[in-house]
Amino acid sequence: MKKLILLLAFFYVNAYADIYDLPEPELIMSRKYEVKSELTVNLGYLPVGAFSKFVLGGASYTKYFNDNQAWELLNVLGAAELSSGLKKELLDSYGADPETFPVLKFVATTNYVLSPFYTKSLLFNSSVVYSQLGFALGAGFAQFSIDPAPVIDFGIIQRFYWGENHSLKIDIRSYTYLSGRSEIQETVRNHIYVIMGYSFFFGGNVGAKL
Repeated sequence: MKKLILLLAFFYVNAYADIYDLPEPELIMSRKYEVKSELTVNLGYLPVGAFSKFVLGGASYTKYFNDNQAWELLNVLGAAELSSGLKKELLDSYGADPETFPVLKFVATTNYVLSPFYTKSLLFNSSVVYSQLGFALGAGFAQFSIDPAPVIDFGIIQRFYWGENHSLKIDIRSYTYLSGRSEIQETVRNHIYVIMGYSFFFGGNVGAKL
């Protein structure tokens, strides 16, 4: 009986050691794609309100300090207005002052970009998708039909890597105009831009990380 108890105790101690002495797996992985700089071509849509909507087009150039921080040196977006029937009627039939409806021509900003989140996802159980979530904060100026206006912007950028040298970006930004013109302050103080971007990477050891 004594030998049986000693044998059971021996197996218990070894089993306990096996469970709690196992090496811990390394779950944190490095980024697969390393980017030094990028050029992005952008297309977007700006639903201002009942009087106007805009189609946006432009480009941006970004320089990366490391995997998480970058400086978007210049982001320029041109705007093409899609006037509503209501606005045309007010101007043509009722003689409304065109300055009552400031029309955006273009906006140019420079931004600090912080991208702390990097993810690896499985798409339809068949392919791996690498993505990155970041935030942009900056300032610049906008040109309206009646006057230029200083602007500050804040945005959320979701990137999906597509191969070693390209990525797709969904960029949603809020622009606040600081003009002293009452027409701008009353009608277009804030805009929400919805932008799709296609990026080309330059420099760095792209694709070398696992």
